[in-house]
Amino acid sequence: MTLGAGNVFHVTVPPHTLILNDWVRVLPFNGARAYLDIQNEDAANAVRYQHTTNPFALSLDGTNDLIAIDGLIATVFTANVRGIVRARINRDTGGAGDDTIWSASDASLNEYVKLWVDGSDILKAELRTAAAVQWALESTTAIETAKWLEVKLRHDGTEPKLFINDNEIPVTNTVTTDETAWINDLSNLDVANIGCIDTNGAGNADFFAGDIDYLRVNGADNAHQKMTRIGDWAMDEGTIQTPGATVFDGTSNGFNGTISGATWIARENGSKLAAETGREWGDAIVSPEPLWVLIENATPTTIGIDEGVRN
Repeated sequence: MTLGAGNVFHVTVPPHTLILNDWVRVLPFNGARAYLDIQNEDAANAVRYQHTTNPFALSLDGTNDLIAIDGLIATVFTANVRGIVRARINRDTGGAGDDTIWSASDASLNEYVKLWVDGSDILKAELRTAAAVQWALESTTAIETAKWLEVKLRHDGTEPKLFINDNEIPVTNTVTTDETAWINDLSNLDVANIGCIDTNGAGNADFFAGDIDYLRVNGADNAHQKMTRIGDWAMDEGTIQTPGATVFDGTSNGFNGTISGATWIARENGSKLAAETGREWGDAIVSPEPLWVLIENATPTTIGIDEGVRN
């Protein structure tokens, strides 16, 4: 479901007026557990879904949609000798070209590191310095499309590896000039993007077609240092913002992303809740985390939070 602008609310005190088919975030109030309270419900038609985690994602059309990350992120990469890039994606079936998931690059020179899926649904990663491609690898089989997957590129300081759903996958190493190379070897980075690549004066290209739920980048400056978060884009803003044009970085670095063209969607894979009549409490309970709720095919008028302790 595509979300309309302004249809998501932070509910911190009861009651709150609802519009049908809104995702609503119910926050625990004064330390109490979050309870769903629906009044005047049409029990015969009620369909409700809940998420205890972020239900949102961004949908990219494969033509010109992208999320441009604050270019200052390149300054953090300068000493990284190890790193991880991971993203949860749902790639459209029948992609015709190279779909970039994430890239860090030089907009003027042919220098970059990128993670992408090609037109045959092969997961690939590549690093090129100004001199030449230093390493490139690709999955030996096509990834599944029209399905949520977590893909990951990990460089341990010795060589790059690819993972799907945290499982290392077989790869073909197509370039092995210097497999130890990592982002610290790229001296001219000035842009980073989710959903495309911008390098060598060509402008934005190789746009991703599908949905992206989150993207995270970790790194370390030496072989023994614990990896730290460089950028963490949970993409949980939905349409809380108007018009929802920013993806916020969850780290203290503040490398926020600017959305261009991509639209917010609800993943619609939450747990279905039972329908009841009249005033009800406790349809969905989560403690102490916030609760996301979507109400469909019903006629509720308010939603609230039970401030008392209920069993």
